[in-house]
Amino acid sequence: MSLVGPRPVLYEETLMYGESRELILSAKPGMTGWWQVNRKDDMDYASRIQMEEWYVSHWSLGLDCKILAQTLPYIAKMIIKHLAKIHKQT
Repeated sequence: MSLVGPRPVLYEETLMYGESRELILSAKPGMTGWWQVNRKDDMDYASRIQMEEWYVSHWSLGLDCKILAQTLPYIAKMIIKHLAKIHKQT
């Protein structure tokens, strides 16, 4: 597993990848990725597959750095939210 890449999925999910399956599975899965930082709440699974395929086709170190830079503020926000919840309970 790597820091950035397509999200790991169950074997059954890979069957929905269609023609994109081989390409997406050729990349190491990641803890964060293009789909995570660009998804919308109403996005369907087919759109996720397209985003994963786009990422693998356009991979670069610069793109991974951009994805990591977009992921870090989200993680910080979630940690602050969690700490606030814990503080509220005490």
